[in-house]
Amino acid sequence: MHGQVPEGTSRIFFIDERIRKIQAEGVGSKPGQMRLATSDDATPGDAREVGDVGMVTDFRDDLECEAYKVTDNNGRITVDRNSGKGAVGFKVYDKNGKMVYVSNTYNFTIPSAIVNKGYFVLCAFGNGKQQVLSGKENVPANFLDPAKTLTGINGVKVDAAPTTDKVYDLSGRPAVNAEHGVRIENGKVVIK
Repeated sequence: MHGQVPEGTSRIFFIDERIRKIQAEGVGSKPGQMRLATSDDATPGDAREVGDVGMVTDFRDDLECEAYKVTDNNGRITVDRNSGKGAVGFKVYDKNGKMVYVSNTYNFTIPSAIVNKGYFVLCAFGNGKQQVLSGKENVPANFLDPAKTLTGINGVKVDAAPTTDKVYDLSGRPAVNAEHGVRIENGKVVIK
């Protein structure tokens, strides 16, 4: 579920078929039959045993992801599971950008030895994107790929300027019966 990253580990994948109960597939599967546990200590769908995030079906390029809200109380991380979507795991890095801890639960505690040295936490999404959850000030320069990083800004809506039949001269005064010249119509300069 979570733990320190062993020395020499170059890449960690968050993937599990037990996070949620899913339909059994394959030879001998009966309609409505659910997949069985792959080990005695892991009951599918029991977050205490297998974690909250990282389901095998969540690794897709078309996965819709939204940024999460997080509380970091000196290394005690609480990710608001209802504030975002698409997480498959959480990665903790030291100030040098070395991954030092991982978790596939929405709530976890970073060991004090890591906290004392400084850290930052990234949320890994199933479509390959990521989000800085905590410790943004500790992220090394050029560590993040902006094209793969969610910011929490999910779009900007710009209201269209209202259209009007009014015509103005360049001084901003209403232009009455203006047939020729430079004037402003619907917020744009027009020459007639």
